[in-house]
Amino acid sequence: NNRRAHHRGIVDECCFQSCDFRRLEMYCAPAKPAKSARSVRAQR
Repeated sequence: NNRRAHHRGIVDECCFQSCDFRRLEMYCAPAKPAKSARSVRAQR
């Protein structure tokens, strides 16, 4: 009687069983082409 059986998340996908890096990356926010914190501090 598991209500979340069809609603799998990152734990089900990549912790209880192994997954590849691409699948793991799908759960993350896309990388921003932002400047590093060091360069932002230097501009102030």
